[in-house]
Amino acid sequence: MSKFRLLLGLLLLPILVLSSRSPGQTRVSSDGTDFIFGMPPIMNGSPSSSYTIYAYPYYSVLLCSYDSSIAILSYFDSTGREFDSDTVTVTPQKGATIPLNGPRLVSSPLTRAYKGLHLRSTKPVSAQLLTQNSMDGELALLLPTNCLGRNYMAAALTTVPGITRAFYSGIKNLEGRSLAYVIASADSTKVRYRIAKAGKSSGIYQTISLNRGQVYLIVADTNSSTSDISGTVIESDHPIAVFAANNQPRLPLISIA
Repeated sequence: MSKFRLLLGLLLLPILVLSSRSPGQTRVSSDGTDFIFGMPPIMNGSPSSSYTIYAYPYYSVLLCSYDSSIAILSYFDSTGREFDSDTVTVTPQKGATIPLNGPRLVSSPLTRAYKGLHLRSTKPVSAQLLTQNSMDGELALLLPTNCLGRNYMAAALTTVPGITRAFYSGIKNLEGRSLAYVIASADSTKVRYRIAKAGKSSGIYQTISLNRGQVYLIVADTNSSTSDISGTVIESDHPIAVFAANNQPRLPLISIA
């Protein structure tokens, strides 16, 4: 009986080894100790305006952890040099919040800028990017650097034009456009992308080079559904962070006065 059990164990071992290496068994955790990301641009005014903060919102990173941890947020200067900005203690079951610097927003489409942010911690944390003002807010889960990929397809949102949305004085007719922005995690990262419009690929790849901490913004020409860049393919030779969004989403699609 003991020999039979030994033989059965030897026969099952290769099966277990193969099962553990199966792609379906791969698990990715959103907890980590190193994150690189950027701040999504929000439009202020008409579609032709720059991409800045609108009407009292603020950006912050929400952190939580099972263990006590020290988290450090750093920015990049115009030359790519990284410098520490904020340090917080993450307390289990309480978490922590780090306010972000508004000028780190990407201001111009199809240009490279050192607008990235780098977050690191002494113990694994879960990190979420929060955009919030007095009336609404958006939340995005950040993935750690070791979980970033090299192949992406943008899934954005196009606002249906023609509906007025007025918040505060001087801010009216906010018509959002779909967008995607790329953040490099390593120097000399070769990125190529193929823009799609209304689900149809242009078939033409554009190639750029990004250094660590640089952000590159791709934005739709207009807010029309025919300009929606959902389906845009983004590829790289080093891991990159990619976010797809709309710079003035309307959910639900109603008029607010």
